[in-house]
Amino acid sequence: MSQSGELMNRLKELNEKRKSGELSVREYYRGLMELLIELADALQEEEISDQEIKKQIPLLKVFISEQIKKMAGRGS
Repeated sequence: MSQSGELMNRLKELNEKRKSGELSVREYYRGLMELLIELADALQEEEISDQEIKKQIPLLKVFISEQIKKMAGRGS
């Protein structure tokens, strides 16, 4: 199975476990964060064209900026 397929399967599994009550909200959050770390690692190793990279940068900037603001709001 491709790396993207494995990541997608893990995401589906997390979603199903959360929906069925097998995971608390905190466990679900941690699972999503672990998946995000693995995705980031995989994307850094992937051969992506400069054009595709340019398309992804705005999304990454918004996500990172919002998360930093929320951390600051929580006093971290």
